[in-house]
Amino acid sequence: MAKKPLYEIPGTIAYALTQNVNEWKQATTVSELKQKALDIINRSEIKSEKDKNDFISILNQGKSVSNLMSTLGTYMTGMKV
Repeated sequence: MAKKPLYEIPGTIAYALTQNVNEWKQATTVSELKQKALDIINRSEIKSEKDKNDFISILNQGKSVSNLMSTLGTYMTGMKV
């Protein structure tokens, strides 16, 4: 049996971002995008505290909307960054 993709598994960052994609896609500035993504992750029940902290650290390093969108897209697919 094939493994489920991360975006289908509750408790993962990929799942949280995928379930709320319309919310964070509405952001138009770096600060809005960071805040929306942080809000989503903080209210979600992420199983791994380490993954959550790593995500927040990577998110805070984003300098442009395109860079942040790329990071979020990568996390949504469940690929490592």
